[in-house]
Amino acid sequence: MKKFVILFICVVALFESGNVVAFTKQEINVGWEFRQENLGEWMPAKVPGVVQTDLLENKKIKDPYYADNYKSIQWVDKLNWEYRTVFDAPEAAAKTHARLVFEGLDCYATVTLNGKRILITDNMFRTWTADVKNIIKPKGNVLHVSFESPSQRGLKQLSDFGLRLHGYNEHGMDGGIGDNEIRFFQRKPGYQYGWDLTPRIITVGIWRPVILESWDEGRVENLYAYTKSLERNYTKAEIGTKITANVDNVGSYTVSVNFGGKKVKESVKELKAGENVIEESFVVENPKLWWPNGAGTPHLYDVSVIIAKDGKEVASSVTRMGIRTTAIKRVDDADGKGTSFGIEVNYKPIFCKGASYVPCEVLLGRENPKIFEWVVKGMAEVNMNMVRIWGGGIYECDHFYDLCDEYGLMVWHDFMFACGMYPDTKEFYDNVEAEAKQNMVRLRNHPSIMLWCGNNEVEGPWNPYGSTWEASKWQHYYNKEEIARLTKGMEDLFYEKLDRCVKETYSDNMPYWPSSPLPGYKIGVESPFTQGDHHYWKVWHAQHPVDNFNTYVGRFMSEYGVIGFPELASMRNYTPEKDLWLHSTTMDVHNGSWKGNEVVMKYVKNHFKEPESFEKKVYVSQVMQGEAMVIAMEAHRRNMPWCQGSLIWQVNDCWPCNSWAGIDFYGYWKAMHYNMRQACAPVLVAPYIHGDTLDVFVVSDLYRNLKGVLELTLMDFSGKRLHSVRENVSLSSMTSKKVVATSVKKLLNGADKAATMLVCKFKSPAVQVSNILYFDLVKNLHLPRPDIHFTVQGFDGEDAIIRVSTDNLAKSIMVKYKGEAGFFSDNFFDLLPGQSRDIKVKAKGTSEEIIRELTYITMDQM
Repeated sequence: MKKFVILFICVVALFESGNVVAFTKQEINVGWEFRQENLGEWMPAKVPGVVQTDLLENKKIKDPYYADNYKSIQWVDKLNWEYRTVFDAPEAAAKTHARLVFEGLDCYATVTLNGKRILITDNMFRTWTADVKNIIKPKGNVLHVSFESPSQRGLKQLSDFGLRLHGYNEHGMDGGIGDNEIRFFQRKPGYQYGWDLTPRIITVGIWRPVILESWDEGRVENLYAYTKSLERNYTKAEIGTKITANVDNVGSYTVSVNFGGKKVKESVKELKAGENVIEESFVVENPKLWWPNGAGTPHLYDVSVIIAKDGKEVASSVTRMGIRTTAIKRVDDADGKGTSFGIEVNYKPIFCKGASYVPCEVLLGRENPKIFEWVVKGMAEVNMNMVRIWGGGIYECDHFYDLCDEYGLMVWHDFMFACGMYPDTKEFYDNVEAEAKQNMVRLRNHPSIMLWCGNNEVEGPWNPYGSTWEASKWQHYYNKEEIARLTKGMEDLFYEKLDRCVKETYSDNMPYWPSSPLPGYKIGVESPFTQGDHHYWKVWHAQHPVDNFNTYVGRFMSEYGVIGFPELASMRNYTPEKDLWLHSTTMDVHNGSWKGNEVVMKYVKNHFKEPESFEKKVYVSQVMQGEAMVIAMEAHRRNMPWCQGSLIWQVNDCWPCNSWAGIDFYGYWKAMHYNMRQACAPVLVAPYIHGDTLDVFVVSDLYRNLKGVLELTLMDFSGKRLHSVRENVSLSSMTSKKVVATSVKKLLNGADKAATMLVCKFKSPAVQVSNILYFDLVKNLHLPRPDIHFTVQGFDGEDAIIRVSTDNLAKSIMVKYKGEAGFFSDNFFDLLPGQSRDIKVKAKGTSEEIIRELTYITMDQM
């Protein structure tokens, strides 16, 4: 084994009165080797990473994302593996204290340093630390991590528990373990065991950084800053801080707190040797608040603490926080038949518009850090304001939440439980409690986190309280006593233990919701649409028509979706050319739903003509998905305040596949994501036909009143105006208002509904928005062939500004540059006759060269 020198050493230092105290962090990220335990030659490894990635880098397996290769690597999780490295640590060895911090070990690991065992781990979601002061050497430290097979451990856990636990999605057959469900016993991401959005790839490895920390007299373990109180007129806020600090010596210490670049508190505290918890509070006059995207500026403050003794700095820490309040508001309806469900921020209601987030990778540790901002910024750019961290994935890295803070993206955060029943043992509960508290302590300074939710789809499918909307999915596996036991276990975990963990970890009344979906606390209901949050899957899974989104509207629609294919440029990354057809082996393997591509095409054929070429099938599937999600989002927003939230499943992908995502695995925006910019805009014009009635709503999420004019123009597809109506509109803040209700037949007045559209525009001094209504299904429309022209208007940095113009209506135009559609500033839009639109794309070359690389597809080509 070779000796390697650590390349990254971070020394954190703060200065006061000329004194400097260093807290050293040394990342152990080079020199790693791995192999099957006690077998074969050592091979180079990357840390952070997982064994599957290391095997791929060493050409021991094929790319599991290509074609159906993932099936050939199912042996990996049945074996034990080991990692090792050698490192020097002169700084740590010279300090009074030294500890190793493993931010993520996946999962059943035994760790030794210089031959001495320092850790045994059993939870991938926890950070593990070990005091190594008496073990660490200046040079030649040998760090060794051995991993037990998760599958072998899981089968033993199942056998020891003595009761099979059931749920959705686990692909044990693919993994060669039969119908045994093991994921519920293991604190690992559920999606690794096979899901409808991922294959079965159960990883093993050091998936997050390994850090050697060292210091002398003291250190701040945690600095927590929170909004203790906020005046309702926003003139004053009280900020609380909780400082957890370790010092070596008992005595008097000066504790200084800085906020927003100014010292706001300084006091002398008597500290004991060991751990101390210091609480301070102070008042901020006329504070700048943290607001969600679209509601205001997400202002952030720097907070720091310095602990000094006899004028010498002993320890320090820096964090950020935002001043804001958060609450779940549930108010009984006047008729007693339902209860509202909504989020309030800074005492104001906010309509939540967004999507669920899944991990950006199956092979964790190799994510490109830029993908996090690409997704978060992409959500903010299309006017979304909430992301739901799904319980089948992971607690994300700190950087992800920093981005949510900065872009004003509220976070609905599930704990990591999904779609099944969990063990009820003390060992399991203790492990989960440590996991929950540790992650909340890590994340609680982030103002973007609005609520913690116990799980994804545990209580609903179990259905313990007699809801009649759907029968229980799993109770038929058990007898009466077993049902009672599992129900009590569910209640103990999600109603008592995690609720208590939230209350004990947060000091700002952080909301907790036991499960999603959930009508209310331990109740059965006839309809899930009258209270709580709801996952509506009759569209897609039950194959109900997308128009049902208009009528089945709950109080908070926290999950719904329809699959659309990723674009061809994405598919070619993982699909052999011979498999670029609808029912190929690769298309089946990379399908986000076991129902197959037939369901995608069924939904296509309901509203669109089915084209012959595969390229156009891909295109029309994206248009279908986008229009379906627009129907849903507009329906939910029209029904405000009955409905107060709409979260699409899902925003992103964790492996390349045909899925519900709006941004695919490679970062390409699909039609759905482009379409959300208008559907989620702060002000929306939302026309809706039911029967012979046309209703036109104007919806505003703004916290101010609006006055303007709604203009409805009936025109044909060549641009000929047939009729126009104008209505003055006065709109209160946070309102959906029906402005027009009329007969479709009367409005058309004999015009051909298949060749006519209604252009709806709302104009005020500050806002101009529009929408287009078609009177027939797209497959029935008499769409003319548009004459599309491209011109390069100039450049904005690396982006070319492309002007797209047309003579006739260009329905659902998809523009491609060098065969790619997903990286434009706008795409998949309807361009009205005689109009143009400027869009941007990264491009190099002369105007003529760029134009030669531009192509397009429009709906009339189907």
